[in-house]
Amino acid sequence: MKNQMSLLFTMLSVLFSAEVTFNVDMSQEDVGDEYPTLWMSAYYPEPGIAMEDIDGDGIWSVTLDLSAGSYTYKFRNGAWTDWNTGSGWENIMGQDCAVGNYHDREVVVATQDLDIPTVCFSSCTSECVQPPSQYDVTFRVDMNNVDNFDPSDGVYLQGTLNGWCGVC
Repeated sequence: MKNQMSLLFTMLSVLFSAEVTFNVDMSQEDVGDEYPTLWMSAYYPEPGIAMEDIDGDGIWSVTLDLSAGSYTYKFRNGAWTDWNTGSGWENIMGQDCAVGNYHDREVVVATQDLDIPTVCFSSCTSECVQPPSQYDVTFRVDMNNVDNFDPSDGVYLQGTLNGWCGVC
């Protein structure tokens, strides 16, 4: 009976699943020697899934077999192996496609295969814009009024500019 139930479950998952292709345009990003990755909440805490640019056009893709349901996901620039370290996360906060507390993307999977339209990294659209010119910025902080501050501990800047990792 156990084998029959297992076989039934396997057959149902095949019947109610679809191949879903995720596409991200990285042509405006410095990918370096690594590759972008797809991170899905359904796979937490597993590392991101490597994407490929087979024809070298800057569009990176990966196809997954997913059961019917709703999935949140995010693209990340780099082959990071842990959710909580490093940088490279795309930022779509405040854009129409952002959902949830972590500003993820969302896809609803039915039983037919799905090729998600290509979007630009950190954008909800397929129109990639040239990044603005870079500017030198100097950050200063006055620590004189901070109780128990020990200068030997250092002061670290964290933000989207370094993936919220001031000590990495």
